[in-house]
Amino acid sequence: MVELESGRVAGTAAACGASGGLRAVPGAPALVASALLAPVRPRAVTTVGRAAYRKWLRQYPDQPLRADEFTVDFRSRHGHGPSLRQLGEGMGWTGSREVRSWIVAGLVRDGWLTNTGATPWTLRPGSSAQEEGVCLPAGVPTPARSPVAVADPGATVEAMWRALDLLRPYLGRDRAGVAATVRGLSGDQEQHLLAWLVLDRDALAEELGMPAMELAQADAVASLAPAEAELAVTTVLRRVTREGVSFVEAVADLAPVNRVHALAVRIAVMLLEAYGSEGAQAHLDAAGARYVRHGHPRPE
Repeated sequence: MVELESGRVAGTAAACGASGGLRAVPGAPALVASALLAPVRPRAVTTVGRAAYRKWLRQYPDQPLRADEFTVDFRSRHGHGPSLRQLGEGMGWTGSREVRSWIVAGLVRDGWLTNTGATPWTLRPGSSAQEEGVCLPAGVPTPARSPVAVADPGATVEAMWRALDLLRPYLGRDRAGVAATVRGLSGDQEQHLLAWLVLDRDALAEELGMPAMELAQADAVASLAPAEAELAVTTVLRRVTREGVSFVEAVADLAPVNRVHALAVRIAVMLLEAYGSEGAQAHLDAAGARYVRHGHPRPE
């Protein structure tokens, strides 16, 4: 188990303030920051998962508060909350992704943790933790280490919608649409799009795991990349599927625009393998609807 420098706020729930300390934290990604005030949807968990969580809780009764303190400490260091995997590793929770899932689902259901399902990296202390005085302090200094900074929220919103617009033609086998989506982007626009695709990929990995890509499916989707990017993207995917190279390592030397296409292809393949063609498009529709509900409509 990790030792924390200082996660708990002195005092009781009053220390968390009227909003429980859930304010847009300086340096956090724009969408992550705004998501702190969005409606919370608890993660569903099976009856077996509930029973296993209760057994685990009886064995380790100190873990809920320690998990809360970990999220506060993590945010102070990184500018955003931990992912499910980062929380599990930081807390020393051994076992599969499923085990970590039902632990976090139980902590969310009991109010020890809360998150915003539509946005990655928003785990934070919940209402039960706030009653014990553990919350996100207002104005806590956090370094701007995240790829998408609050300084340019308009560019972030543009990037999140452009990511959807890029994934749609990849899913729909529309090569001309793929090329049109990225044509004429500035360097800054490419970087923002790349950053948002990283967030999308990580959030999807938390939801689905990181399944091995089927080579035939990966090749078919990669063939839709623009001609100048197709070889680089196909080479990356073959290194990942055939040689076991990590995706991060495989794209390390690519130009930003080629990384954009490699990430988009990876996400598209994950969606297709998980949901099929129609289900994958529905997944994108749902994401767009969530963006609107959270106050981030498509830019005009």
